Amino acid sequence: MFESGAEMRPIISILRRISQISDHFPFDGKENFRKEITTLLSQINCKILEIQLPSTMPPLPVQVLCGNVYRNWSKFDSGIFAFPKTGDKLPLHDHPKMEGFIKIIKGKLLVTSFSLLDFDEERKVREENGEEKNQRIRPAKFQESNWDTVT
Repeated sequence: MFESGAEMRPIISILRRISQISDHFPFDGKENFRKEITTLLSQINCKILEIQLPSTMPPLPVQVLCGNVYRNWSKFDSGIFAFPKTGDKLPLHDHPKMEGFIKIIKGKLLVTSFSLLDFDEERKVREENGEEKNQRIRPAKFQESNWDTVT
């Protein structure tokens, strides 16, 4: 799975260390793990990944391209996502019981975060909206939106 010896590629070294850190998940009260992962991610770029990105993407019939970079099935998964057109989106989705880190290689990304409501907040919102019996949809609260840009 990993290359051995002095010729180990830098990306493998970085991902190996992140995978080792992920063994300490959940990170509650362990902010040093988040900081170390953020520092490691800051080292990742096209040169480290050994890729060259096109200046523009050709027209494609999909909103997002993705590829697996490294996966440790029990704790860690890393992938690359490419959005062919400005304005393409990933649908709202959940990563329960996970920590998520994003590293922009090129371009600009708006990340909007939401959190599920606690039981009492959820019950109150459902009552206010007359949706006490609708269990298919869980109400959430807005956390933040942040732009991240790399040229």
